[in-house]
Amino acid sequence: MKTKAITLILTLLVILSNAQTWTKKADFSGTVREAGVMCLIKNKIYVGLGGDNTFYSDWYEYDISLNSWSAKKNFPGVGRFAPAFFTINGKIYIGCGFDQSFSPLKDFFCYDPSTDKWTTVADFGGDVRGGTIHFSSHNKGFVGTGVNSSFTPQQDIWMYNDTTNKWTKKNNFSGGARWRMATFALMDTVYAGCGANTSTTYSSFWKYDFMNDNWLKIADFPGAPRVSPFGLGINNMGYVGTGLSISMVNYKDVYKYNPSTNIWTGAADFPGGARNSTVCASDGINGWISMGNNGTGWENDLWLFSGITGIDTYYQIQGVSLFPIPASDILSLSIDPSINGEFEITTIKGEILLTGRLTDHIDIKNLPNGAYLFNISSNSGGSFHRKIIIYH
Repeated sequence: MKTKAITLILTLLVILSNAQTWTKKADFSGTVREAGVMCLIKNKIYVGLGGDNTFYSDWYEYDISLNSWSAKKNFPGVGRFAPAFFTINGKIYIGCGFDQSFSPLKDFFCYDPSTDKWTTVADFGGDVRGGTIHFSSHNKGFVGTGVNSSFTPQQDIWMYNDTTNKWTKKNNFSGGARWRMATFALMDTVYAGCGANTSTTYSSFWKYDFMNDNWLKIADFPGAPRVSPFGLGINNMGYVGTGLSISMVNYKDVYKYNPSTNIWTGAADFPGGARNSTVCASDGINGWISMGNNGTGWENDLWLFSGITGIDTYYQIQGVSLFPIPASDILSLSIDPSINGEFEITTIKGEILLTGRLTDHIDIKNLPNGAYLFNISSNSGGSFHRKIIIYH
């Protein structure tokens, strides 16, 4: 009976993992704007920069659990539009972008959320740049493509090492010179596509092979070619949507990419309305989207996009809590001392990755980033199942 119950819960979660819901959250505390920064560190989201008619340097923290915003120390560089940004080892790196005169920049700064302090780091390794792709992979930061001081699209890619504070040139993006693209990450694999050069708007998409430093072509994005769409990786599916056509039409459609089949399918439209140049971030299960240009003005609403709905926690055992979520190297349990039994951590589809006797601290540092199910089977016959996120 216990095995059947666990199988039922896992089956329900697999079915529900195909559902997506949008939920309106507390508006971003800053003014309306587009093309800023959004990064997720643990259970906090950091948002700022970007612009409307003014380019900003303000910086805010969003507490996911409290659905509330607080102001943090401003970005120390000039206010900027469409900067590059990435996260490494719990810190946020921001640079490049356009200043108020729309001249591209190459300076870079590091923000430490634990101290609310900024430091200067090495300038971007390439030429001045704005409208880049930017992402993290294998604890390294990457910035590339975009336009230079003459507004000529580029295709070079540079990798930043936070240990050496140096940039290294990598192989060019194989899709050609372009800017204002979308990216999303599924674990440590990064996908990039759409965007434009001086005369063409694209729908082609590519994925980055970190180990071999090359870009591999995948199926084309099925929507209209566009610039400045959002990209999110949720439950090992990629989501790309909104954006702007070459004829200046904003979109609200969203498409889902399945890496195991290399197929795109339609997903629920973005409910905040057609727009481009949003900011977004993902924890592997959920995504958050804010800002954007709707064609007549700017936005500061915040939306939660959930890739799993319905079951968050299922239990027959009382007195169990898990923290922190997301967890990094250690998952802690607060559990009634009378409960004895075993735990297992599985993928959402039920593949067992880790098992053991119940304890108040579980070492998870060898599990990759992602969404999992934590299961308890007690000696008395009860069970407990909860989604968890691991983010190192």
